[in-house]
Amino acid sequence: MDEIMDWTALEAIDQLCARVYIGLRDDRLRSDDVVELACLLLDWGRYEPAVEEVVARRPEEIGPQRLRELAEQLLEGTAFLPDFRLAPERLVLLEQALGTVAADLPPSWSGSTARLVPMSDSSPLDYKVELTGGRMHGNGLRTVDAEDLTSALIAVADHVQEGVMEFDWRVWPVCPVHHLGLHPVADGGTAVWQCRLGPHAVAAVGSLPPAARHDDGPRARGGREDRHARRGPSSGTGGQRGQSLPTPLE
Repeated sequence: MDEIMDWTALEAIDQLCARVYIGLRDDRLRSDDVVELACLLLDWGRYEPAVEEVVARRPEEIGPQRLRELAEQLLEGTAFLPDFRLAPERLVLLEQALGTVAADLPPSWSGSTARLVPMSDSSPLDYKVELTGGRMHGNGLRTVDAEDLTSALIAVADHVQEGVMEFDWRVWPVCPVHHLGLHPVADGGTAVWQCRLGPHAVAAVGSLPPAARHDDGPRARGGREDRHARRGPSSGTGGQRGQSLPTPLE
């Protein structure tokens, strides 16, 4: 019975988080939704300052601007992230990023098509990259991967890189100077392919020189498990709840 009550409360919190998110997004935030969410969180044993302030004060005392700030803090405190139905603009960013990353594919993949397809077995709905011939790879792309275009480029580049390496069993892309694998990272707000020796940026994602795209890179070391073991830490997801970007193989 307690488990049922806990699940019901969590569902109610997620639903309210979605309503508050939509209110913030569309500039029609309802104070009742913010207060109800704060009360549920308080009942759940959450005593963050934002929760206590919303519960202790009447909305008219708080004012519209402060109410928005508190609503954002409540969502942040629950680690809420909208899914693609609530944030379709993030799917647009992933599609834009995929078009950019496709320009970096190795010559043997020239003419290949790449598209995003929904993962029917995931909840909330995530997307995978499907490459020519129906080949798919990766653990899925989520809204947390597309908070802006730079993060979308890094996430998609990593996703495609892992797929190409699994199919070709070679390191791609490769630093033309040091012959080491490149890694998509943010550098001054720009998504770049970076060589760890230095480290130094070889090119912006989508602008790899031919010498870095070639098909005769070194054989990948170890299996898929090796690559996963090299990844950095990840965090949970909320309506979804967040995750960090993986780090590809050297």
